[in-house]
Amino acid sequence: MGVERVLPPDGVKPLSRPCPARYAIIGPMSRAAGIGVPAALLVAGIVLAIVGVKIVAFALAAIGLVGLVSWAFYEVGRSEDRERERQG
Repeated sequence: MGVERVLPPDGVKPLSRPCPARYAIIGPMSRAAGIGVPAALLVAGIVLAIVGVKIVAFALAAIGLVGLVSWAFYEVGRSEDRERERQG
């Protein structure tokens, strides 16, 4: 005679044991990879736009711009982490 387990209203069963997070990138990224790859995609997109392959050019340029903006936010976060380490 036990009590039946009731699922939450959304019907999702809670995890019995949380799993640790796993990340693909462990170490710091090099500046050449962080800036070079998105910049190369952006340049390739611009070149293809000049040639006339508009859809592929837009896709490559958009991916390159997103990569560059992501890299900028990554660098800001790293500098804030370094500042916190110096203070603490």
